[in-house]
Amino acid sequence: MVRNDDMSYVKLFSDILDSTIWQESKETRLVWITMLAKAGADGIVLSSIPGLAKDAGVSVDECIESLKVLMSPDPFSRTKDKEGRRIEEVEGGWLIINHAKYRARQDSRAEYYRKYRATVAQQRRNNAQQRATQAEAEAEADTKTKAKTDRKSQRLFSGELTVKPTEQPFSVTDKFIEHWNSFDNLPRVRALSKGRRAKLLSRMKEKSFRENWKEIVRKLSESAFHTGQNDRGWRASIDWIIKNDENYLKILELPCLMDGATREIDEDELDLILGVKK
Repeated sequence: MVRNDDMSYVKLFSDILDSTIWQESKETRLVWITMLAKAGADGIVLSSIPGLAKDAGVSVDECIESLKVLMSPDPFSRTKDKEGRRIEEVEGGWLIINHAKYRARQDSRAEYYRKYRATVAQQRRNNAQQRATQAEAEAEADTKTKAKTDRKSQRLFSGELTVKPTEQPFSVTDKFIEHWNSFDNLPRVRALSKGRRAKLLSRMKEKSFRENWKEIVRKLSESAFHTGQNDRGWRASIDWIIKNDENYLKILELPCLMDGATREIDEDELDLILGVKK
């Protein structure tokens, strides 16, 4: 007998492992699973015993014994319908007794996954829409920025707008080094280390230094004593002048032209003024 039912899908739930059917022989389990797979939407398995045995991969005798087990009462079955029997004979085959129950359970899971897939698909559509909206907003912002830049460029080219030069970071310290190195008799500064820069910036915060640093460097270069003309050959370096808030004041308070053109100052007097220890 041939049935024209559409091919159906059967799901094996994991709790079959806890069923008493799983305690039966391998052949019985094969016949049972084969019948679940062959059952139509109405739960009827249309087949002959030899045909069912062939599909299940068992012998005809093994198939007959398996059918007896499936049609017998099972006092330990979780389903008490018809004393726990799993199948009964009908015209042309067998009816899986609890097929409707299994089908409803399967349909319930199918509905769950259908809703889950629909939710995921909707979320993906929402995310795609958000990305598109964000891209449009960014493109609009870029367009406005470009338009603003273009207008500014036009004003620059036309002379309507002028750009004021901004002072670069540490430009004051750079100017100090440039001024220092303009005097050949002072030890040349080749690099401004992090420590030197920090000390120089500290001095620049002091009003006396900030307002008089050019004069301090000039007077230092005019001092013969500080430029090496002493019995020790000592020369005042940039590190000495910015070391603390006292050394540069000593230079600032010295009389002009310390090379001796104005008056004679002996080395002991200078040591006392500068705090140089012998």
